[in-house]
Amino acid sequence: MRLIKQIIYLFLTIWLTCAPLNVLAFFNDIEVSLGVVLSLGTLDFSLFSSQNNFVPAVKANNMDRGDKVERMIQVRQEGSLLFDYIVEVLMIGGDQDFCQVLELEAKMQGINYTGGLLDFVANQTMDKNIHTWQFKILLPDDTGDELAGKFCQFKFVFTGQQANQLGFFDQEELTSIITATDSFQPTEDPVPTGVIRIQTTLDRSL
Repeated sequence: MRLIKQIIYLFLTIWLTCAPLNVLAFFNDIEVSLGVVLSLGTLDFSLFSSQNNFVPAVKANNMDRGDKVERMIQVRQEGSLLFDYIVEVLMIGGDQDFCQVLELEAKMQGINYTGGLLDFVANQTMDKNIHTWQFKILLPDDTGDELAGKFCQFKFVFTGQQANQLGFFDQEELTSIITATDSFQPTEDPVPTGVIRIQTTLDRSL
């Protein structure tokens, strides 16, 4: 009897050791949505100009004293967020003295700037889809002869930041170049104060 029990015990031990075990595991994860939608807006804008440079090009590339050229630049909102932006002029090449003598006129929705090209800085709020800037550059009548043949390369830099300065920003820029003629036309000497200029005409009928 004892021998039979030992044989049965040995048999059970071998069967439990060698028999394959099937282990089943179940994981249950239930997520409940309350209908909350997270929407992230975008701050994006672009610049558009129908000209590659100031026009007329023949003057922009050959500026004489008293010449004036112009360029239109549009700021176009592409994203969904309202933003404020700064527009400024940065010199990137050419003659420093020539750049400093150039005068700029800038107009856009309440802004009417007249002054040095490199001094221009303006702040604006993007309150509609398109802002149209009108820029004009003048070479003053009293520009020195030493600046003939010089050029000024610069860019208009537009930097936009989300309203209330919350962190989103975008920056766009357009480059322009103004070149002086190789030889300025002589300017007429002004008549001194108190001097009357008299012009006579010969009567050939006499």
